[in-house]
Amino acid sequence: MAETAVASRKETGFENVRARVESIPMSKIRLPKYALRDVNRNTLEFQQLRDSIAASDGPLMSILVREIDDPENPGKTAYGLIDGLQRFSCCQDLGLTEIGARIVDMDDAEIAETQIIANRSRIETKPIEYTNQLHRMLNANPTWTLQDLADKLFVKEAWLRDRLALSKLHEKIGALVDEGKILLSYAYVLAKLRPDTEQLNFVDQAQTQTLQEFTGHVQNRVKELRAATRTGKSAGTQAEYTPVPHIRPLRDIKVQFENPAASIAPTICEKMNAETPVDGFLAGIAWVLNMDPATIEVLKQQDADRKAKTLAAKQAKDAEKLAKKVEEARKAAEAAGIKVPDASSAETDEEDEDDDN
Repeated sequence: MAETAVASRKETGFENVRARVESIPMSKIRLPKYALRDVNRNTLEFQQLRDSIAASDGPLMSILVREIDDPENPGKTAYGLIDGLQRFSCCQDLGLTEIGARIVDMDDAEIAETQIIANRSRIETKPIEYTNQLHRMLNANPTWTLQDLADKLFVKEAWLRDRLALSKLHEKIGALVDEGKILLSYAYVLAKLRPDTEQLNFVDQAQTQTLQEFTGHVQNRVKELRAATRTGKSAGTQAEYTPVPHIRPLRDIKVQFENPAASIAPTICEKMNAETPVDGFLAGIAWVLNMDPATIEVLKQQDADRKAKTLAAKQAKDAEKLAKKVEEARKAAEAAGIKVPDASSAETDEEDEDDDN
């Protein structure tokens, strides 16, 4: 028997729509002329969705359709797809013959509105939440290996290892990852820095540098920390700037290639004391990799400016905390009947004393 339900706008994006849930033939579903989001079968997300549907013998969530006159078989009834194109496409690839569907009565305008609202209302699982759930799965199944879990999720073990490593991120870094301010590819690199307080020194770079440059700087710091552990020496509070080879943007290289008259080659060759064709070639390669002396000096200055800015921000924050504690102590003293002059009155008294002298 068909199930009838009233959909809630808060949950699905539309309200007061009568719907029945049925299992309908895949062959009777017709795709919309315009889709909100196209299907890309080459993405990892699509392949993972398809594998999970295969493991569950069908999608866990029903698709949304409406009854229409079948354009392929006039006089017959078919179902126009409203929402669930990705799930439907996965089921097509898997050769499924039926799919669970919620059948509603909607016109074209309502469909467009519903697709936008439903897509906007979807809440994606945050990276750290996902990682925490992976750890719960492993804890609940102590006999599982990483490969066992990878097989269950239809992912590669290397990908799973990276995702599990996110649990090693500093709490503040994890929050930035969940907010999308630090990309996962950068987070995987940061997770290798121990202790996790070291990661805080690379927040700005994680948001501004290319992944190639950023990875190089973090790896250098990891080496410094390991060497300090072996020798028993301090590695310092922040890593010293070390040039890291990373390729310039292609547009910058093309400018030099296409405009020989305005080339910086003479300047680069001079700074690198290039005297032979080979020297000149190597100087060009150094420039492309951001390893020529002029570029290194610029990058060093940028690094120094960044550290100075970070230090100033920290000092300002510390001063604010101290002022807050002083104010709280003053109020507590006054509440206890102890008169405590504030800073401004103390300064005034000192000035009065100077005037008397």
